[in-house]
Amino acid sequence: MQKLWSYLVDYVPGFRKWFGEGTPDDIRNFGWRIIEALRVKVEWAKYLIDLRLGFRAKANAKWSCYLAIWTPVTQNFWNGILTLNVYVVKTKIKGIPMILPRVGLVIRFCHDWYFQFGVGILFDRGEFGLKLRITKTEPGDAIGFEEGSV
Repeated sequence: MQKLWSYLVDYVPGFRKWFGEGTPDDIRNFGWRIIEALRVKVEWAKYLIDLRLGFRAKANAKWSCYLAIWTPVTQNFWNGILTLNVYVVKTKIKGIPMILPRVGLVIRFCHDWYFQFGVGILFDRGEFGLKLRITKTEPGDAIGFEEGSV
């Protein structure tokens, strides 16, 4: 991979500017310079729909279902069976007001494994994000554990 990267840096015009010198971080976060260049300033972010089914992070950690519409976006999702978030961010691109959507979905199909999908503008950083993965959590009890933003 390093040889291919070196070739591209040396012989493809503009490659170094947009993709870097080939450090391990450049390879791991391929295209991060393009994402930085497309960053926008988010004026506000609101959920169109926020559906959560599962544990609520409390001491008693009872199962619950939560549905909210047109509420401010929060950083964390609940640890549960299903989390579906669709939100919009208001921003300006070249002075033109725009509303851009983002979809996030987390399905926990067993205690240790879950599926994550998210695509759109991240409300907290103003940059485009794409996530699609099946991952394993750290061993331990899920009660009272929040996993972070989608």
